[in-house]
Amino acid sequence: MSNFSLGNRESHYNPDEPRDWHGRWTGGGPSGENTPLGDLGAVGRASILLGHARAGAKQRGAFRAFKLPSQAEAERFARLLAAWNAASGLDDARFAEWFTRGLDIGPVTLGRLRKAAAGAAQARTFGQVIEASHPLAAAIQEIGGDRWPEMLERLEDQAERVGPGGGTGHFSGLAAGDRPDHGSELWSRPRASGMRRF
Repeated sequence: MSNFSLGNRESHYNPDEPRDWHGRWTGGGPSGENTPLGDLGAVGRASILLGHARAGAKQRGAFRAFKLPSQAEAERFARLLAAWNAASGLDDARFAEWFTRGLDIGPVTLGRLRKAAAGAAQARTFGQVIEASHPLAAAIQEIGGDRWPEMLERLEDQAERVGPGGGTGHFSGLAAGDRPDHGSELWSRPRASGMRRF
């Protein structure tokens, strides 16, 4: 928090001080950047990531006003992240063929989205989620704020149609250490139920 002396009315702004996911300055407390994420669940993590990305995209001019992601948007985004991370070992061409075929997303934007998904999967602190939100904010800017909700829906619907393995029954490009059935419970549960962690 800013140092403030009542005696001389001097305040000192420090841009490196931690902020919570609403952008409010903290003293490194529960929402500080080095604070572990804890057990927020996939939807909670997705909401934090998307909230920060929306704020960044707003600063880039993609949105006229900042709005926190709705519960439905966070759930949709969580499903998308789970599907993409289950297929994280795929090369760019195969990934694009499975997950963005027919969608107006270029390779640079897709690369940013994949980077955000991978960063979210590896994040253990609030600061790491914030870091993952930067490429996502750039991707939202490139897609366009007005188009983002529809694009997110189309991306998640495409991932649901692909399912585990793009129809082969398993993902052939699993990240190292992933179980062969990694991600399968995503499609076996009702959409309204809790999502798996990513």
